Amino acid sequence: IFNFTCTCESCSKDAEEQTRSDQNRLRLQKLREAMPSAVQQGLGAQVVAKMIELIDEELAGNASAKAFVYYTGYALLRESEDAQEQESAGEMAKNALEQAVIAEGPDSWLSEMLTSCVTANAQKRG
Repeated sequence: IFNFTCTCESCSKDAEEQTRSDQNRLRLQKLREAMPSAVQQGLGAQVVAKMIELIDEELAGNASAKAFVYYTGYALLRESEDAQEQESAGEMAKNALEQAVIAEGPDSWLSEMLTSCVTANAQKRG
């Protein structure tokens, strides 16, 4: 319909690479959907780590995607009564902020919101 051949990195992969890419993206989707229940089972940090690994592999370490994943992990873990999960939440907030600064700069609304999360988490653990 558009009469051109796309030569972007994704479309230029051979069949085996494309299959692996599709599997990675499907796995990211499934992990994102499973994150709330994984947190309830004490596996939130592991799920976040695997998602970050897949983002590094599949999305060339996209800082915006990583910020989203880290923030989601923080949001799910921050209310936990478990000290280790509270510590993980704090680290995820810091990582989300770091990635947001890379993606959008230190003065973006996201970076400012995440700075508030880091500060609140530190005060809560205080």
